[in-house]
Amino acid sequence: MMMSDNYFFAPVLTVIFLLVITFIFGKVRVAMAPMLGVLAAVLWSLGVLFALGVTFNILSVLIPILGLIIGVADGIHLTTRYQEALELRPESPRWAMGQTLRHMTKACFLTTFTTAAGFLSLLSAETTVIRDFGLHCAVAVMVAYFAVIFVTPLYLAFLPLEKVRSTKTSSRTPFFDHLNKWVSRHTFLAIGMVVFATIAAGYMALSVKANSRLLEMYRTEHETHKAISLAESQLAGVVPVFVNFEARTGDMLVPDRLQMMADVESALQKQGIIIQTISLNGIVSGIHESITGDFSIPPSAEAIHQELFLVQLSGEMPLTALKNLDSTQARILATAKDAGGREYLKMKSEIESVISEIVRTDDVFVDFTGDGLMASIGIDNLIGDLLSSLGWVVGVISLTMLLLLRSISLMLISVVPNLIPLIFSLATLHLMGVDLQTSNIISFSVSIGLAVDDTIHFMVRYSQEIDEGSTHEEAILKTFRSAGKAIVLTSILLVAGFGALATSELTTTHHFGVLSCVTLIGAVLADLVLLPALLNVRHRFKGLRILS
Repeated sequence: MMMSDNYFFAPVLTVIFLLVITFIFGKVRVAMAPMLGVLAAVLWSLGVLFALGVTFNILSVLIPILGLIIGVADGIHLTTRYQEALELRPESPRWAMGQTLRHMTKACFLTTFTTAAGFLSLLSAETTVIRDFGLHCAVAVMVAYFAVIFVTPLYLAFLPLEKVRSTKTSSRTPFFDHLNKWVSRHTFLAIGMVVFATIAAGYMALSVKANSRLLEMYRTEHETHKAISLAESQLAGVVPVFVNFEARTGDMLVPDRLQMMADVESALQKQGIIIQTISLNGIVSGIHESITGDFSIPPSAEAIHQELFLVQLSGEMPLTALKNLDSTQARILATAKDAGGREYLKMKSEIESVISEIVRTDDVFVDFTGDGLMASIGIDNLIGDLLSSLGWVVGVISLTMLLLLRSISLMLISVVPNLIPLIFSLATLHLMGVDLQTSNIISFSVSIGLAVDDTIHFMVRYSQEIDEGSTHEEAILKTFRSAGKAIVLTSILLVAGFGALATSELTTTHHFGVLSCVTLIGAVLADLVLLPALLNVRHRFKGLRILS
C-alpha cells in the first residue's frame, strides 16, 4: 500500500504543484523552473542512493514524495527572487541572476542543511529502520539542494526576459504592507494572540500519548481493518502472546512446576485484553479430568507422564505447540485484542510482577513475550527515538541560527516560532482522537524541517537588508514584500500537495498530509506574525537602552 501511494501520489503531486505554481507566476514557462528543479532533485537523489546500494525500508520509501515537497519551496524562492531582481534592473538579466544566486544560494543551503541535520539526528536512534531513514533522507536532501540550485537558475537563464517578468510579482503587495503595519502598531497584541493560541493548543497536546496498534496503518473503513476486527470480535483474538517456561534441571512435567504455570495462566486470564489461553498445564489437567473426573494436576510426576503417554498413543492431541520433545520447555499460548502498545506494556509489567512472586526458584526460567509485546516494545522505542531526535533538531537549528545571525537574541527569536507548529500538530492529534503512533510521529521530524525553512528565509532577508543599510522598519517591510510573499506562496502550494496526501487510505500517508498542512499553517502564523513582532520588541528594547 505504501508503494502504491508513491506510484499514485508522486505524479498527482507533480501535476498539482505545476498547476498551483502556474497560477502563482501566471505563466507555464516560469512555473516549469521550480518544477524542473524539483524533478531533477528527486531523480538525482534516487540515483545517488541506488548507486550507494541503499535498500529502502518502510520509512525511506517515502523519499520520492519528500523530495518533491522539500525541494519545491527552494525552487519557488529562487524564481521569486530572480523576478524581483529583474524589476530593479530589467535591462540586466546577468546582474539579476547574480543577485539571486548570491543571496539565495546561502539561504537555500541553510534551509537544506538544517533539514538534513534534523534527519541526521535520527542516527542517534537505537532502531535500525530509523537510523537508515535519517541517513537516506539526509543524503537525498543535500543532493536535492544541488539539483535545485543548478537546474532552476539554468532554466531561467534560457527564458526570454519578457517571459520571466510578470505583473503578479510586482513590488506592490498591499496585503503584506497592511500586515506589516498591523504587526508594527499592535506588536504586543500580535504576540499575545499567538501565545494564547499556543497555550490553548498546548493544553490539548498534553493529552496526546504514545501508542501503537496492529491496525494503525489502516483506516477503519478499509477491508483489512474490517476483516481483522471481525476476527477479533467473533473468534479468539488476533495478537499472540506467550509465557515460556524452561526447566534448568529435570523437566516441566512435575506438579509444582505445572502449578506455577497454572497460577501464571490464571493471572493472565484476568487481564482484560486477553481473549483466550491454552497451556500445557491446562491440557494435563483436562486429561486428568477425563480419566478421574477431577480437573486438576495429577499428584505425581509419574502420573503426569503416564496420562500424557496414553493420550499421545492415541495420536489425537499433538503437544508440540506447547512443549518441546524432552519437556524441558513449555509455554502458555494466549491471544489478545488489538488494544494498543500502552495496554500491552502495562500487561507485561503486571504479569512479570506476578511471575516474580509465583516462580521463586532458579530452576525455572520464565519469559513473557510474543509478537504483540515485542512489537509494542519496539514501537515504543521507535517513538522515543523520534521524539528525542526532535531535541537534537532544535539544537542544530539554534546553533545554525547563532552562526548565521551572530546574535544570541536573534537566535532565540528565530527558534521560538519553530516550536509552535509542533504544538499545533499535537493538538490536531487530540482533535482527531488519534494517539502518537508510528503512522504519524515521522510527520514531526519532516514538519519541523519545513517550518524552519520559512524562518530562515525571513531572517536571512531581514539580516541582509540590515547589512545593506536599511533601517529596522525598512528591513521588515522589504522582508515582508519578498520573503513573506514567497513564504505564503510556497505554503499555499505545499498545503495543496499535502491536502492531496490526506485523501490516502493508508493512515501513514493520511496523517502525514493532515499534520503537515497544520504545521505549514502554524509556521505561516508564527513567521509572519510572531517573528516580526518579536523583532519589533527587540528593536524597541535596543532603542530604550541607547536612550538610557
